[in-house]
Amino acid sequence: MNALDADDSGWRRLALYILVMAVSVFAPGAIILSLVILWFSHSDTVNLPAISSALGESGPFSSLFLAGAISISFILGYTGRALGFRIIRRIESPLRLKGKNKLGDGVRRAGSWSSERLWRSALDGDTCGKAHESLQKGYGSEVCREALRLHPAMAPILKPSDPSELLRDRRFDEVFVYAKLWLRRMAPPLNIDSVEVEVNILCASILPIVVSAPIIASIVDAPHYVTWPLAAALAILIVYLVVENALKLRKSERYEAFRNLVADCAMRLTAETFASTRSATASSSPSQT
Repeated sequence: MNALDADDSGWRRLALYILVMAVSVFAPGAIILSLVILWFSHSDTVNLPAISSALGESGPFSSLFLAGAISISFILGYTGRALGFRIIRRIESPLRLKGKNKLGDGVRRAGSWSSERLWRSALDGDTCGKAHESLQKGYGSEVCREALRLHPAMAPILKPSDPSELLRDRRFDEVFVYAKLWLRRMAPPLNIDSVEVEVNILCASILPIVVSAPIIASIVDAPHYVTWPLAAALAILIVYLVVENALKLRKSERYEAFRNLVADCAMRLTAETFASTRSATASSSPSQT
């Protein structure tokens, strides 16, 4: 593992940060602000033509208005993204045992309906045992043992003590962060930054979708008994699909981080073996005259 292979580009990390902030904070916040302004304009609370005229006539007012709009967009975007992540983490939190049932013959699980039924397809299959089994089948036990030797922090995944433990459990956060940072710095082509950006976008889009439903329903020129139920139904459906995809991506994000770290180890071992084989072949071949 040559440290010279590492990518320590500060510009690349800065570009990723700017991209995440633009698509998951500023853009959703700007959408929410635009919807609110549209609603105020439609309800005659704000005189939009007068504001537009003032913006065109006064340079300082235009600069102040632009700075305020950008600031409010960032605040709304941050709030929306934080709320989205809170919802996702709440849903994917492993179920906890909670007390005994009325008959006293066992335990019941808190929140089992929402987690095990509503989001079953998005949450199933992320146990340590299944991840370890998949890595063993994909790369072989020898590569997994070597990856464990080189990365002791990966022991909970490459040598799980309890195969039934869930990858989304908070106890594996540090293992996931280790794998993600290793890939980002030592194996950039295998990093999972694209998945991380997509997760941020999905989580940040929940609040704009929720806010848009009542605003669109109130400004559409149609009976409220039609627009409001239709807007609410569409918003619930879209939010459900967004949350489901965010949960699936969060699950695959963790597994891909662990898988790509093992893949990085397998590639490096193969490259070293190939180089040593070529050297041995070259040294053992007779010189030709």
